[in-house]
Amino acid sequence: MQKKILLLLLFNFFFGALAFSQKCDCEKYNTFIELAKKQNAVKNYKEANKLFKQAFENTDFALGTDLNLALKVADQTEDKIWMEQIAIKLAKGGIPLLFFKKFENYKWYKQFNEQFPEYQKLYNANFNLKFKADLIDLEKFDKEINTHYHQWRTKEHDYAIEILVSEMKAVSLRFQNMVEKYGFPTERKVGYNYVRKNIEDLPTAILLTHIYQRGELLYKDQLKELVCNGNLSPGCAQQLQTVRGFGNSTGIEQEMEVRKLKYRK
Repeated sequence: MQKKILLLLLFNFFFGALAFSQKCDCEKYNTFIELAKKQNAVKNYKEANKLFKQAFENTDFALGTDLNLALKVADQTEDKIWMEQIAIKLAKGGIPLLFFKKFENYKWYKQFNEQFPEYQKLYNANFNLKFKADLIDLEKFDKEINTHYHQWRTKEHDYAIEILVSEMKAVSLRFQNMVEKYGFPTERKVGYNYVRKNIEDLPTAILLTHIYQRGELLYKDQLKELVCNGNLSPGCAQQLQTVRGFGNSTGIEQEMEVRKLKYRK
């Protein structure tokens, strides 16, 4: 029965909406991750654990949120050896020791704790921490700009359109300059994103979503390639295909003119 379910899930995955990942370097990884998430959702933890292992066998760098979920699944199945291996991957990617304190009663934790400084050294040596800091700083700036826009939309604050346009352009320009300087922002380059005691995706998808909503479709023709080389998740690329503002996506000025007519009649 489980084999039939697995075959059905494979069929739906390959011929469904995630066409981005076909014939790509990350095809097998994305496929097994999706299947593992579906098995975890129905609490079939043993099958999910198996699928996560298959996923990680098909990549040299797993995503932080995938590792985090795999760690929870391994805990559910009492796969202690696998738990330690996942924890080491996360530690080498920059996740602090505080995150792992909840596992201090496990036998593997003592050695893990002793070796943690070595994992930190590897993180500092192998990832671009300046790139990561710039990306996080841009996320904060984008949130501020988004707040300004919503204050204008709700008439809480009457910002001039020219100011909003200038601020929105600054977000897009900083993102493009970052890509030109460092390459496309990915965990492979900057490490994992630890936020408020949890592991989250990098803010890349959020930034691009806001930029698309503001009328600029950055890298629109490169989405498939970005998914294929592991720089963007299939889900994010699918979402960006449908994200639009109220205008015709020809630029921030045009978008804000449409919004001015909509909210300032």
